[in-house]
Amino acid sequence: MTITPPIVYIDAVVFAYRLLLTGGQRGFSKGTSFFLDLQNRRYVGVTSSFTVMEYRGLAKRAISRASCLAVTPAEESTAMQDLENFLTRMAIRNDDSDLLATNQTLLPSRSDIYASAEPIIINSGTYLHQVKNEWRSIGGADSLVTIFAERLGASFIATFDLGFKNLAHPTIKPIMIQEVY
Repeated sequence: MTITPPIVYIDAVVFAYRLLLTGGQRGFSKGTSFFLDLQNRRYVGVTSSFTVMEYRGLAKRAISRASCLAVTPAEESTAMQDLENFLTRMAIRNDDSDLLATNQTLLPSRSDIYASAEPIIINSGTYLHQVKNEWRSIGGADSLVTIFAERLGASFIATFDLGFKNLAHPTIKPIMIQEVY
């Protein structure tokens, strides 16, 4: 009998910490350790075009910060190609968010994504980030990520985002990379 590893939806910041940081920067080694677990089949990785879009924004910001210049189309294209190559190399499935949003999946779920996402925000708690003395919570984009994860059959969301720490969802739990790795 073959045991299938649990499905984990991977948030944009996890990709950013792995692909846009260097070895000495905060989060790089923790992200790398998570992806080693993925490579060793502890999890099956999935993501969506929505998360790829979020990654694009993170990449543009990171490249501009590093160079102190506006990102060029060539730099942006390279960053996105790096992500696509990484997804392929790691066998991470990248599903179309438009299809997920309209619930054209095999899983039974509601088709109205925004009505489905709102209770996630309502029911999830807040979290005080002690170091920064900032309160964190699930936001609109996070609730959509949770619905995409649900519709892809994920049991977990891998993230560095502390807003997910008190996620209230019946079938999905956060993997807080900075705490687990």
